[in-house]
Amino acid sequence: MSPDARLMCGLTLILVPTIVYGGLTVLGIVTNRTMGAPGPNNLSPSQVAFYRAGHAHAGVLSILSLFLQIAIDYASIPPSVVWPARIGALSAAILVSGGLLCSSAPAPPARAPLSGRDRVRGGNSYRRNRTFALVIVAASTGNGRRPWTM
Repeated sequence: MSPDARLMCGLTLILVPTIVYGGLTVLGIVTNRTMGAPGPNNLSPSQVAFYRAGHAHAGVLSILSLFLQIAIDYASIPPSVVWPARIGALSAAILVSGGLLCSSAPAPPARAPLSGRDRVRGGNSYRRNRTFALVIVAASTGNGRRPWTM
C-alpha cells in the first residue's frame, strides 16, 4: 500500500467513531429513546428516514472509500487523476451523508406563519433546505460516472 493510500485510509478511519455515534443516535431515535444515545425527539417520519439514510450512506460510502484507496494504487490511471480520485472518494462519503443529515434538521424556533415550503407532520415542523444539494454534488464526484447517464 502506498503512503498516499495509507494517509487517505487513516483519514477515512477517523470517521468511524462519528459513524458509530451516529448509529447509536439513530437507534435512540428509532426506539424512542429506549436504547442507544438520546437524539432529537418528536421527529416526523420523513426526518427519521433522512437520519437513517444519512447514517447508512456514511457507513457504506466510507467502506467503499477504503476499498477505492487500495484499488487506486493498482489501477492504471493517469497520475494527474490519482489525487482527485482519492479525495473524491472520501468527500463523497462525507457530503452524501452530510447532505442527508442536514436535510432532516428541525426547523428553527417559531417565527412568521409557515409558508408553502414548510411542512408540518407529526407535530414537528421542518423546512426543506438547500443542503440536499450536497447529495447531488457528492454523487457527481464520487465514482467517476455521471449519475444521470446510468
